[in-house]
Amino acid sequence: MEQIRIISEKYKLTYFNIRGRAEQIRLMFAVAQVPFQDLRIDATEWPSFKSSTSWGQLPMLEVIMEEEDGNHSDPSNIKITQTMAIIRFLAKKFGFYSNDHYQAAHIDEVGYVVGELLDEWYKYEFESSDDQKKAVQKEALVTTHFPNYFEKLSRCHLKYGGPYLLGEKLTFPDVMLAQLLGSVEEEFDGGDGVIDQYPVMRTLKDAIWTIPSVKTYAGQRL
Repeated sequence: MEQIRIISEKYKLTYFNIRGRAEQIRLMFAVAQVPFQDLRIDATEWPSFKSSTSWGQLPMLEVIMEEEDGNHSDPSNIKITQTMAIIRFLAKKFGFYSNDHYQAAHIDEVGYVVGELLDEWYKYEFESSDDQKKAVQKEALVTTHFPNYFEKLSRCHLKYGGPYLLGEKLTFPDVMLAQLLGSVEEEFDGGDGVIDQYPVMRTLKDAIWTIPSVKTYAGQRL
């Protein structure tokens, strides 16, 4: 049987019509300057769309393989769910990772730490619409979770010498953290001074959000 030669890959990211867990993935594409289709579905579409996902969850990334003749081959397409799986996949594609197993383990380690803090943030964003409960969650973020994680991440930055979390090379935890810091600053009207209490957090946030392709994305995003 004649083999079909794949000559290019295109990306389609599917999520709800909010920033949410998909925003760190969208930011990865912006940093890498790689185009992608940003498919957003609303709540009424989700029940019928759910069966097309591997685990009944979003976000979902589709890697669309384009054949030599310009056609798309559905059997060759890859579907990936789980936010961290998508991020690590793209990090390897875009060079935000390491080919060295030991360095890659350290990158994963820091990435999962940032992921823990993002989970605390998502509790604030999604788990309650009650103003009183939101106020309690915000207090927990500002007085407990942010200081705890920002201090540890700042020490990590100091250990490796910067300018990024793990040294001279930008890696996917930097993008994840920058997305969080951008959301905190936007949601809390300047971060309530939280970010500026930790100069490393301010430096890392600005390092990502001042990249020209990211500035363009920030000006256009929903």
